[in-house]
Amino acid sequence: MKLKKRTIILSTHLIDEVSLLFEEVLILQEGSIILQENAEVLRNNACAVTGPKHEVEAFLTDKEIIGKKELAGMMTAYVFDSKHAAQRQGLQVDGVPIQDLMIYLTEGQRGA
Repeated sequence: MKLKKRTIILSTHLIDEVSLLFEEVLILQEGSIILQENAEVLRNNACAVTGPKHEVEAFLTDKEIIGKKELAGMMTAYVFDSKHAAQRQGLQVDGVPIQDLMIYLTEGQRGA
């Protein structure tokens, strides 16, 4: 039995709940494609980097910053960059929810 390729279009406001089902992410805004990327590439290139504020700030040089949070001398920065670079500097690295990444990409801040 030969399997046929299928494309399923899923439209939802609850992106994080279904994001692990994605193979490819296509974001349309006002009728234009603003992003078409393999979902795994997006997951690997967006990360939350946490550590002492001065270490995180030093890491952020020349990085595309999605957002930052600070508390008690610690900082978490959400960046569009390789997770491995932050890990090599001894910083804690976690994934960024796909929903947060999509909001960032659609708010027109990227490249600003």
